[in-house]
Amino acid sequence: MRVKIANLGCTIASLSVPGKDGKLADVVLGFDSVEPYLKVAAPFFGCIVGAGREQDRGGEVHSRWR
Repeated sequence: MRVKIANLGCTIASLSVPGKDGKLADVVLGFDSVEPYLKVAAPFFGCIVGAGREQDRGGEVHSRWR
């Protein structure tokens, strides 16, 4: 298994798993480049970390919905 994670919202860019034939295949549905994510086509598509949580440089996590 192989995973590629982008630093844009901790987005899972690729997750390759072996098929019946042993060859790796990417099973993640997503965009091929960062532009669609930035243009809000699907802003949190595949993201692990989304809006509502922000982290400042001091390491504190703040919620917008408190």
